[in-house]
Amino acid sequence: MRVSDGQVLSIMNHAVARDEAHSPGSIFKLVTAFAALRESVVTESSTFKCGGLVKIDGRVFHCTRLNGHGALQLPEAIAQSCNCTFYNLGLKLGSKRLREYARAFGFQPAYRGYSKKQPSDHLLKPPSNPIDTARLAIGQAKGFSITLLEAAEMVRRIVRDDVSIPGADPASIRRDLAIVRKSMRLAVVKGTCRNAAPPGLAVAGKTGSPEAEGDPEERSGWFVGYAPYQKPQVIVVVYVNRGHGFSDAAPIARRIFADYFGIRK
Repeated sequence: MRVSDGQVLSIMNHAVARDEAHSPGSIFKLVTAFAALRESVVTESSTFKCGGLVKIDGRVFHCTRLNGHGALQLPEAIAQSCNCTFYNLGLKLGSKRLREYARAFGFQPAYRGYSKKQPSDHLLKPPSNPIDTARLAIGQAKGFSITLLEAAEMVRRIVRDDVSIPGADPASIRRDLAIVRKSMRLAVVKGTCRNAAPPGLAVAGKTGSPEAEGDPEERSGWFVGYAPYQKPQVIVVVYVNRGHGFSDAAPIARRIFADYFGIRK
């Protein structure tokens, strides 16, 4: 997708990109982070401590790093995709506010189910308990799914400062979106997106590896991002069925970026 006007430049699979919807997984943490900044739940310099797990309603939920990330601030939490940080942010925000911000990023409707047995616009009830809310914050609430074009639109709004919040000061919106972009850049420099950048190109992005509903061992891989970081030209979205964001989707994105900018691998 071209950043300047949202023009879709290339689609490998039109049916998948436009019609099929998938669990966003950790790429939705970009929305949760922005919501937390807007609602003063967190600041860029707030420090979190990840011990590798959190307990919610008596159940144990593990982080992406089983022994924990230790102390980290919001940009690092995004770059390392720390589940524990985002579970807690989601619980502080609540499902109502999370769904409102999802709509602000172009997810219409913000809640939608998709499977071979039901249409992609089937509306589902929002989360009704803390566990569902925490899972929504990391993009893995039951029935929550997005298309690849919606994922691209989310990134376009982040890059273009094009998120509308009624009554909010535009300057403060730009400030918070800049923090999200900075975090996406950090994810490529030393986080889960390290495999996404070809030599000499400053890429910013976010990966996701959502679990399949009913089968935590089966995952899908996402990468969403843009380049160049300082003067964005193009947005790339990659979805890999039965894969991982870091090891499968990000390297594909690297090849796409290299081809677009004429970089020899």
